[in-house]
Amino acid sequence: MKSYREENQYLQKKKKIVNNQIKSLKRRLKKLHYQIQRVILLRNKNKSSKYYRFRYIKQINLNKKFNF
Repeated sequence: MKSYREENQYLQKKKKIVNNQIKSLKRRLKKLHYQIQRVILLRNKNKSSKYYRFRYIKQINLNKKFNF
């Protein structure tokens, strides 16, 4: 059986790891949100241009990288 101190250290490490994971997920979420907003803006701006389609495809590909 682990001593109280060892148990505490273990839990502290776990907490740190989980908090870091949460932070990184929040960052990813922000990025994705920003990308989506940008796509929506571009979409509304000019739907028929080649530039828009290229950017839209690029955004979708970027979004595929982030599988939760």
